[in-house]
Amino acid sequence: MCCVSKFSCKSNRVAQMFSRLKVGLPLILFSLLLLSCSGETVAPTRPIIPDALPQITLNPPTPIIATRPGETLMTPMPVCTPPACAINEDYFCSGECPNGCGIICVTPTVGDVIKDDEQPSVTNTAVSQPPTATNTPQPPQPIQIEFAPGATGASVPGSVVQGTTQRYILRAMAGQQMNVQLTGDLADLALAVIGQGGSVFQSQMSGLTNWQGNLPATQDYYLDVVGNASRNFTLNVTVTALPAPTATIDLSPERIQFLPGTTSATRPGTLGPGQSKTLALNAATGQLMEFVLTSAAAPINITMTYPGTTLFHEGVLNQSTNQYRTTGMYTLPLTGDYAFLLTNVGTAVTEYTITYSITDNTASGTTPTRVQFLPGSTSATLSGAISQISGDQAYVLTAVSGQIMNIQLLAATTPLFVTIADANGVLLAQQSGIYRQDLEKFETALALTLPASGDYIITLALIGAAPLPTEFDITFTIQ
Repeated sequence: MCCVSKFSCKSNRVAQMFSRLKVGLPLILFSLLLLSCSGETVAPTRPIIPDALPQITLNPPTPIIATRPGETLMTPMPVCTPPACAINEDYFCSGECPNGCGIICVTPTVGDVIKDDEQPSVTNTAVSQPPTATNTPQPPQPIQIEFAPGATGASVPGSVVQGTTQRYILRAMAGQQMNVQLTGDLADLALAVIGQGGSVFQSQMSGLTNWQGNLPATQDYYLDVVGNASRNFTLNVTVTALPAPTATIDLSPERIQFLPGTTSATRPGTLGPGQSKTLALNAATGQLMEFVLTSAAAPINITMTYPGTTLFHEGVLNQSTNQYRTTGMYTLPLTGDYAFLLTNVGTAVTEYTITYSITDNTASGTTPTRVQFLPGSTSATLSGAISQISGDQAYVLTAVSGQIMNIQLLAATTPLFVTIADANGVLLAQQSGIYRQDLEKFETALALTLPASGDYIITLALIGAAPLPTEFDITFTIQ
């Protein structure tokens, strides 16, 4: 482009520049006049973009927040993920722990309390990793201790894994003396003795491995072997037999007489704490005798004696009726008198009622049902019903000497009495049913080490009056 004059060329360049900036014509003319008067050459300029923001380059991995001119760059607050605590640890913050930073894992001790304001507060954090799974030893199953017939003790070999407790259960009676001793490698082992009701006779904190004491109540006793290391050991337990009753049969005991044509008789009475009373009745060999005593305020134990034999019967609280019951049922081995010493073993005066029933087994026509196991099986379950009309139910089972017979009977509406006798009718074991709240049924359970090979008779009988038939399931197990 050809300029007519120096003034026109300068004017064209300035006009082009300001047209790009979109400035008004009056301002352009005023600028041209100033330039022409000064005689200076206008240098080329680059376009100016109003309010342009500075270019900021982010340098990973450190994040920087871009700001507008005149503002201060802000670095984000750090965010911490608390560590994964073990199963026996808790989170702990010694002071302020913003965004989770400063939280540690600690092992609480007895008496430690973490206050609400000390609980870790974590905001805007990533999901924390779950605690690492640990191989915590599973607690072993409790072991029931059974003495051999006629024995007063047992030695049970056992083992315990570090960090676990092996529990043994032994039922014993009030007034007996128990002696427990561990033998073997006893380093880092401890023995605890606890009553069924929660009474602690010896704590594991004692570090002792033996205990001896008089038992205050008839109940299950828990013998816990606590292992701070894995060890093999032998648990030796002895329980002295109850002393023979010091009271003898009264010179003039109250004699039980049945009215003509009847097979039962009931006697009421009252006994104070520690007091005793003796009853006597006459029966014949082979007859089936049953007695049921109920008392309201205290348990009454019964000692049954006949020539050469003394049998103990314990008063037990029946939770369904909230009364104490003492029961027994026998096929009588002799013809003659049988004496019964009733003793109040509680701490309160109590009234009682005892009922005797005697029936002739040969006239009853009861034929035992033979129990058969399927091939390869060690147990069998049978169902039935029992009532006052049907009478007792009997089963016969063949087993071998030294085997253990376990019986569990579950009755729907009333407790049942179970006896085990040999083929000659000699009583070997007996048990009354008790109510099980977890099962909502009455359970009768027995376990017996069989003294000889042959047939064994198991008899089921009602305890007291039952207006309706009682359905039951009975399971026989031979080991």
